[in-house]
Amino acid sequence: MVEIKKKKTLILNFIYLLFVLSIGITLAYFVKESNYNKKAIHKIKRTLPVKKMESDFSFDRLDWSMKDEGKKSRLPSAKFLGKYYINVSGFKGVLHFGIKNGQLVGAIRFPNWANGAIEYLKKIRINGHRLRFIRSVSTPKEKKRIGVSRYFVQKYFGKYSKKGRYIHGYFLDGGSEYTWNAGR
Repeated sequence: MVEIKKKKTLILNFIYLLFVLSIGITLAYFVKESNYNKKAIHKIKRTLPVKKMESDFSFDRLDWSMKDEGKKSRLPSAKFLGKYYINVSGFKGVLHFGIKNGQLVGAIRFPNWANGAIEYLKKIRINGHRLRFIRSVSTPKEKKRIGVSRYFVQKYFGKYSKKGRYIHGYFLDGGSEYTWNAGR
């Protein structure tokens, strides 16, 4: 009888050891993944612009008479709205998303590009954690106001982080694809 109890105890100890090891391995995997994500976020943060440039770019003071007249879309979660510091292929600026008159609106400004003018975004859509919008200069008035030498249409696509603090993506310009990222 004593021998059977010893075998049961030994088997239970072995099962307990396997259980503890499996928990340890699982935790180690999640810690590794967490550290990988922290490194990726830190890498994005390093490419973002210095926060001093937005002093004259207040969302509430923008002229929304130039807003997108396209179809209305579902309004996104508030965590995806607000100010982001953006890096578009080395050009650093400020990106805003908000709600005005029940419509999703957005603007972008690159202080060290062209006239440093505010550019109003078009066809903004946020669906889940995915984002898309168009940045373009399509009229002579826009071309002069922004201070560019050519007309262009850039289609932006991006994905928000879980909490909406970071966005990473790509944009298409003239048939080529370029990367961009933004963060708070």
